[in-house]
Amino acid sequence: MKQALHLLNTLRFGGAEHVALNYARLMSGWGISTTLSGRRDQPDFEQAAGTYVSIRHGFPVAAARRADL
Repeated sequence: MKQALHLLNTLRFGGAEHVALNYARLMSGWGISTTLSGRRDQPDFEQAAGTYVSIRHGFPVAAARRADL
C-alpha cells in the first residue's frame, strides 16, 4: 500500500492542517494511507484527524527513508 506523509509544524485546527486532512480523505479513496507528522498542539485535532490518518509526533525518519520521492 502506498503512503503519503504530511509534515506539519503543529497539529491543530488551522489552514494547512485542514488542507492536509482534505488530501488524506481524497487519497484514502485511491488506496493511499496518510500520516500527519508534527508537534502536539491541540489534542482535539488529533482525535478528529485520527479517524482518517495516522498521527506521528516528530519527524518519522524510517517512513521518510522508505518514501518514493
